[in-house]
Amino acid sequence: MVRAQQVMLIVSVVLLSWYGMMAVHELGHVVAALATGGRVDRVMLPMVGFSQTVITGQPNMLVTVWAGAVVGVLVPLMVYGVWRALRWPCDYIWRFFCGVCLLVNGAYLAFGTFNGAG
Repeated sequence: MVRAQQVMLIVSVVLLSWYGMMAVHELGHVVAALATGGRVDRVMLPMVGFSQTVITGQPNMLVTVWAGAVVGVLVPLMVYGVWRALRWPCDYIWRFFCGVCLLVNGAYLAFGTFNGAG
């Protein structure tokens, strides 16, 4: 019984970390697009696959592209810092989430150009 609960916790933390990472990453694109005068047509967060933000009329695409990775890393790190400073329980979950965000956004910047992303 305990083993099943552990497996469920691990699977749910991994899945929530993946979807949370995509949401925060796309939030960075959306905020940057709106701040630089772009229009956000839609944000796609699929159950399977990678997220995408569709923007039109973008005057500064470089800022918008980089904002996804920057916000996608800084926001989770700031939340974890506050969580840790307040000594709230289960900080290991936030630490794992930050690791996922750092790893995936780093891979996005490193390898995204090879497949047309980033």
